[in-house]
Amino acid sequence: MSTNHWQRYHDKWSRLKPPLRPDRDVVEAFRQSLGAGARTVLLLGVTPELAELSADLTAIDNSQPMIDYIWPGNNERRRAQRSD
Repeated sequence: MSTNHWQRYHDKWSRLKPPLRPDRDVVEAFRQSLGAGARTVLLLGVTPELAELSADLTAIDNSQPMIDYIWPGNNERRRAQRSD
């Protein structure tokens, strides 16, 4: 059984640095772009640094391992689901 790059990407996540992984400045720029009234956000990918951008965030990722190992978890404010 072969695996592709994306199926093993979660193994390398902790070693990534900006620009491949957003730092505080990038997260703050996202917040400012969304504005104070942003309620509902669709996040393409499960970047954990962006998981708290709004009071209602849905993240979509094609990789179940990324959801399982990188996403900080679903709660009443955020959820992730696998989709293509």
